[in-house]
Amino acid sequence: MKKLPEVLIAAFTKTMDGVSVDSDLRADYMKWLRFYLDFCFKYRHPPRDPESLTPFLQKLASKHQSEAQQKEAAASIMLYYQTMKNWSVTHLESVSKGEDAWDAVFPKLKEEIRTGAGSVLGIGFC
Repeated sequence: MKKLPEVLIAAFTKTMDGVSVDSDLRADYMKWLRFYLDFCFKYRHPPRDPESLTPFLQKLASKHQSEAQQKEAAASIMLYYQTMKNWSVTHLESVSKGEDAWDAVFPKLKEEIRTGAGSVLGIGFC
């Protein structure tokens, strides 16, 4: 299983903070996110596309995950979609405020390329 990029962990944690995810659930939410992104990578589903959630949940069911686990996984992935939406908005705001886009993006892009996680953030180098 691939490690989540630090930038994604930070953004996802911020989203969990924003909706007050219980501290007891946070590790599980991170686990479901890792599973989802691995699933998307393995089966070539676009991770930012909500239509990828149904096949993921079907896969969990086929692996005998309980309904409660599937609901928890779905809640986690919905937060991921919100994280990606917010990340895109935050990035666009920083560019519109006159910050040099490459100064803001280059370190993240470099890290994504280094870890091979470009597909995790939906960058799609291939």
